[in-house]
Amino acid sequence: MKKPNGYWTKERCREEALKYETRKDFQIGNVSAYNSSRKLKCLEEVCSHMKFVRNVNNYWTKDRCEEESLKYNDLSEFRDVSKTAHKEIYRNKWDKELLKHMNRDKKPCNYWTKEKCQEESLKYKSRSEFQKGTPRAYIVSRLNGWLDEFCSHMKVVGNRMKRCIYSYEFEDKHVYVGLTYNIEIRHDRHLKKGTVYNYIIKSNITPKLIKLTKYIDVNVAKIKEGEYVEKYKNNGWNILNKTKTGGIGNVPKWTKEKCHKEALKYNNKRDFRMSSNTYNVAHKNGWVDEICSHMEELIKPKNYWTKEKCKEEALKYKTKQDFRRGCSSAYNNSYANDWLDNFCSHMKEIKKPSGYWTKEKCREESLKYITRGEFRKYSGSAYVKCLKEKWLNEFFPKQN
Repeated sequence: MKKPNGYWTKERCREEALKYETRKDFQIGNVSAYNSSRKLKCLEEVCSHMKFVRNVNNYWTKDRCEEESLKYNDLSEFRDVSKTAHKEIYRNKWDKELLKHMNRDKKPCNYWTKEKCQEESLKYKSRSEFQKGTPRAYIVSRLNGWLDEFCSHMKVVGNRMKRCIYSYEFEDKHVYVGLTYNIEIRHDRHLKKGTVYNYIIKSNITPKLIKLTKYIDVNVAKIKEGEYVEKYKNNGWNILNKTKTGGIGNVPKWTKEKCHKEALKYNNKRDFRMSSNTYNVAHKNGWVDEICSHMEELIKPKNYWTKEKCKEEALKYKTKQDFRRGCSSAYNNSYANDWLDNFCSHMKEIKKPSGYWTKEKCREESLKYITRGEFRKYSGSAYVKCLKEKWLNEFFPKQN
C-alpha cells in the first residue's frame, strides 16, 4: 500500500531500518523508506547499526563490480548502498570504465555563489550537519568568510573542549546534575537507560530538563558541575548522581572503523581534510592511506610520472585532447620531456572545422571546467574563441 505524502518521518525511517542488517537489504526491502532517509539526510544515523560487508575472498571481481554498478545511475547512491563494490572499483582504478554512465552531481564552475551557499545552509541545524551534508558549500562559505553569517540560526553544540551543564529536576526534590558535549543526544540516552531513566520508572515522575550553562570550556565545566551539585544540596535537594562530579562522560572516540566510515563520504583527500576533523585523527594514527584507498588521487608523489608511466597512461586515450583532459600531469610531463609525439603516435588528430566554435558550443565546453585556467589549458581553441568574442565573463562570472 502506498504511503501518504510525508509519511516517512525520521523516526519511522529509523524504525524501518532496524529490520535490516545491511544498507543494501534496507534499499531492496523498503525503497521508499530508504530514499526518504537520504532526502532527510539521516541515512548515516538510521543505518549506524548495520554491518559493513567487506570484500571477503575477493568476491568483488571486475565483472561483479560492473554488474553491480549498472544498477545505479547516481554515484552517491551507489556509494551509499554498495560501499564494498564502490571501494573496489576505485582501488583497482576501474572507475573511468565502470562509472562513466553515472550522474556525479558535479556543480558547474562558480555554482556556489553567496546566495546559493546561504540557501543551502538553511537546511541544517548545526555547523557539523552543514559540513557533512554539503561539504563543498561549507568549504566555499568558510573560505569566503560567510560562515558566521550563514550559521547564525544554527544551534551551538559542544565538542571535546566545550561542555554544558544540565540538570533533571523531579517534583519530589530529587535532582541529577551532569555535563555533556551535546545535550540532545545525552537527553535521548537518559530516557533509555541509566540513573535518570531508573528514577523515572521508580517514581513515575517526568523530570524537567534544565540547561544550566552554555557550552563552556571543559575544565571550567568540570568545576562548575560540582558547584551546582553543592548548590542543589544546600537548597534541600536529594542528589541522584552516583559518581563523583567532574568526569567528562563518554566522548565519541574515533576508532579506525569510524574514521573509515567517515572517509567513505568523500572522493578525494582534499575534500576529506577540509570538511572533516576526522582526517586529523586518521593522520595522527597513520590510517590515512588505508582508509582513503578508494579515493581519487589528485596529486601524485614527486617524480611519480616516469617515462614508462607516462607512456602507459597515454595508451589509454585515442586523442591528445582526451589524454590532456584525462591525466593532465602525465600529459604535461610528457610535453616537458619531448616524449609527447612518440607516446601519441597511435592517436587520431581531430581538428574542428572552421566556424565550429559557436557560442552555444563554447558554453557547453566551458561547463566541463572549474576555472578559466583549466578551460584555457584543456580546450585552447574554444578559449581563444571566447576571448575574441568576449564571452569569458559570461561563462566564468567573477564572484563578489
